[in-house]
Amino acid sequence: LQATALGMQANASAADALALGANSTAGNAGDVALGSGSVTDVAVGTPSTVINGTTYAFQGTTPTSTVSVGAVGAERTITNVAAGRISSTSTDAINGSQLAATNQAVDAIGTTLSTIGG
Repeated sequence: LQATALGMQANASAADALALGANSTAGNAGDVALGSGSVTDVAVGTPSTVINGTTYAFQGTTPTSTVSVGAVGAERTITNVAAGRISSTSTDAINGSQLAATNQAVDAIGTTLSTIGG
């Protein structure tokens, strides 16, 4: 078994798993548990979503493993994340400033439509 566990009671129990931190658990192949008490779960793909009757397909929909920075009831934020690429083929993470810009653009469209509609 090629797995690495660092920390008191850390457990990496599957091939190529990494558990880093006290009581962290990486239980599936290739999983990474970062930080004390972090626990991985089965990787779940999200192929699409439906918004107002329109289906939007996503990229990166068949994950092979997962990275956890917390556990149920012990969630953490991830800070100091650089802006990711925004495109229909990007699988980069998006940060709060990018989401805020999108929200501002949507609000501006709503304001314009309200003005046009009277």
